[in-house]
Order: sequence, then structure tokens, then C-alpha cells
Amino acid sequence: MEPVNDSSRLFRFKRFEMINDLAGLKVGTDGVLLGAWAATEGAIRSVWDVGTGTGVVALMIAQRCAEAIITGYEIEPQAADVAEANFNRSPWSDRMLAVKGDVMQHHERFESPDLIVSNPPYFEASASLAATGEERNKARRTVTLDYSAVIRLAAMRLSPSGRLCLVLPAEMLSDVEWQATLNGLSLSRLTLVATKEGKKPLRMLCELSRRGNGVCIKNDLSIRDRDGVYTADYISLTRDFYLNF
Repeated sequence: MEPVNDSSRLFRFKRFEMINDLAGLKVGTDGVLLGAWAATEGAIRSVWDVGTGTGVVALMIAQRCAEAIITGYEIEPQAADVAEANFNRSPWSDRMLAVKGDVMQHHERFESPDLIVSNPPYFEASASLAATGEERNKARRTVTLDYSAVIRLAAMRLSPSGRLCLVLPAEMLSDVEWQATLNGLSLSRLTLVATKEGKKPLRMLCELSRRGNGVCIKNDLSIRDRDGVYTADYISLTRDFYLNF
């Protein structure tokens, strides 16, 4: 891609900025939550962002993991090109790679990751659940990638102590637990996310691993309080990224 100098096309975080004018794949709360929440403690040498879109989660993980090699897989060509441009303009360009194509066709080229992150599609491919705009439909339908495929990939390729972190609708919890069990993984951490205090959680952040000890750390997160103000927990989680926190 040609260099971007138009500030209206950019989304700025504290330590990096992104080209952010691709319809349907703009920076969103789900991706930021995942990028800030995914566990990065321990020796993490390799991270895969499966379905990286334009790269926000991968860039957040690169900021948090000072030594890790970050590989973002994206099957949609335009988004992959933007992700590559965003990686190249970041402070961590020397250890970030955008791979254009189906992760299942490319993953064997790279060493096993210590962390996989993914904000996968979660609307079924039906007219009744169609999202707004062609690009958003592509990004949010389970046509080329779904959470069960990501779980299967994690079971095949994660390092022995590796973790898979996902953001998905909260209503999918039992399905995710079932898919994890089928693939020899278990739920090790879970955060249920409500947009506002007192509201039903609509999203979940979940971590799967091979630990198999039956222990899962669970908590809740509200993005805004009852007065519509960002909660202290949400600010604490995202303060290293958002300019206004």
C-alpha cells in the first residue's frame, strides 16, 4: 500500500496508530478488549492472531510482549494488505508479519505459538443475521473461519504451555466448552462482559489451555456504569492503549 498521511484515515492509540477506514473492519471494542485482556505473562516467543483483520489485536499484543514474534493471518486480501501496512508503520515492525490466506494452509510454515488470539466471525451465514455492509458481512459470518476451527488449530499447534484467547458472544459459552473438551483443551480463564452495569453480559473473553486441572478463573466486567461513565475496571484494562485514559 501507499504510505498514508491523511490523519482522518488513522485511529491513534498511545503507542501506535492504524489505518482505519476499511468499512466493516474498523477498530472496535471487541478487539481492544481481547488485545488488552489476553494473558501475556511467562515466556512468550511466538504469537498468532488468527483472522487479524487490519491488525489491532496483533499490535496490542506486540506492545505488551516485548520479545515475541507476532504473526497475523488474514484471508481477506484487502484487510491483509492494511494489516501489513499497519504492522510496517508500527514501532514493532521488525517482529510482525502479516500472512495473506487461510491459516490452515500456512500454519505449518511457522513454529508452534505460545499464544493464539482470535476475534473470529460469529454470525451464521444467513440473511436473517446479515450485518451492515459487504465487508462487515465477510468479517462476521462463519464462512471461512469460525471459533471451532480456531480451537482445533490451537489443539494441533499450541506449545505445551500455550494458551488460546478468544472474544465471542457470551451465549456461546457452553458450545466453546464442548469444543474445547473435544479437542483436549479446557477453560482456564473467563470474563463475562456487559456494556453497562446491571445489563446482561453480551460478550465473553475466554482462555483455553492444555492444563486440564479443572480450575477456571472467572470474573465479570462492565464497560460503563449505570450513569454511562466508563468503569474503573475498564479504564484499568485499556489505559495503556486509549489516548483518553
